[in-house]
Amino acid sequence: VGKDLGDASMGDVLGEIADDAAMPVLARVLEDETVGDDVRGDAARAIARVGGSEARTLLLKALHADRSWVRTHAIEALVLLGDPTSVPMLMDLLAPSQASSVRVQAIAALAKLGGYETRRSLVPLYLDSDPRVRIEICAVLEGLGTAAALHALRMLLSDRHPEVQSRALAAYS
Repeated sequence: VGKDLGDASMGDVLGEIADDAAMPVLARVLEDETVGDDVRGDAARAIARVGGSEARTLLLKALHADRSWVRTHAIEALVLLGDPTSVPMLMDLLAPSQASSVRVQAIAALAKLGGYETRRSLVPLYLDSDPRVRIEICAVLEGLGTAAALHALRMLLSDRHPEVQSRALAAYS
């Protein structure tokens, strides 16, 4: 796909597309493992702008891509799509076997797309071994106001990573 265009040029072109007729090309770019991750990300965002059930299907499929950055871009595009029905698939991306960037992006997406119960179900992630996950979970805890969320924030105030402590303090204040 697009062998005659450099990645940046292709990305610029893809970034402007929001037309149903372009969906087959966007789908090929998103799935083409020879195309750079950023260009595939541009395709994911363009797919989200086109919208519809085909967009949802393509983006959900991209959540299983081999490359973690493609999964991260697909998560961002699902947020742009505003699709709350993707919450169960996003929950699956919280597994410790997923790349940290994917897990962090999934938490941010779940905070936006999921309801109160979804956000509440994320509270135990304050115990996660990955400090990037603990930093991201602070944003979720900040808006909950439950006893469990406040307890988690208090615990994170004494985290061994200063960045986590700082984010917990900002959320707790």
